[in-house]
Amino acid sequence: MRRRKEWFDRMELYVVLWWVPAGHIPTVEEGKARLELLRHHGPHADAFTFRTPFPAPDSGEIEPVLDTCA
Repeated sequence: MRRRKEWFDRMELYVVLWWVPAGHIPTVEEGKARLELLRHHGPHADAFTFRTPFPAPDSGEIEPVLDTCA
């Protein structure tokens, strides 16, 4: 697998997270727009990933969970 960069194309982002107000049901179009936002501007409060979480708008700071798997 040392030469995997020669054999495989790099995958684009395909998962995006964002905070949704209670009672709101996001549309597919909203999800696509958030994904494009993440792809073009990187993670921020309006579009982020599990790797770079952001706190909910009405909450305080969050502590990252540092996994210590072998």
